[in-house]
Formats: sequence, C-alpha cells, structure tokens
Amino acid sequence: MSASMTATGTGSSITGSSDSTEVTACQICVILDQNILIRKPYQNPTFIKSKLLQQCNDLYYRPEQNKLCVEIVKQDFQALYQGTTNCKKLGYCPS
Repeated sequence: MSASMTATGTGSSITGSSDSTEVTACQICVILDQNILIRKPYQNPTFIKSKLLQQCNDLYYRPEQNKLCVEIVKQDFQALYQGTTNCKKLGYCPS
C-alpha cells in the first residue's frame, strides 16, 4: 500500500503546448521570474541580471530561444525585479 504522490506547482500552466519539447516565451519568462525571486533577498539587481543573461546562454542551445531569453532579461528585468508586473501582464503568457 503505497500512497501515490504527485508534485504540482505553479508551473502547471505550462501544459497544453503543441510540442512538449518546445520552450515557449512563457516558460522562459516564468523561469527567469522564479530565479529573480529566489536570488532577490541575497543578491543585488546588477548581479542577478548578469547571472540571468549567463543562464540564457547555458540553458537555451537553440539560437531563437537564447535570443528570446536575452530579450526578456534586457527589456523586462527591472519590472520583474521590482514586482510591478508578471509574465502574463507582459504578454509572454496567455491570460
């Protein structure tokens, strides 16, 4: 008799993409946003931004995903860091 445990988190909105291997702008934005929240109490914004840009290069091997990740960091880092907006409001995720 083993209890079945399922891990569900805030990332459940990621389901429903036509190709499960395709990384969407929404997924990239959510990952970046989560990393900002995790790092925010311990690191300054300049350091966090540089780490996120490095993460874009490390995580996304496809040029279009890498470029999109870098664009999100460059355009929207400050708003995400300040918490004045989120990935849905920025238009990366469907509402």
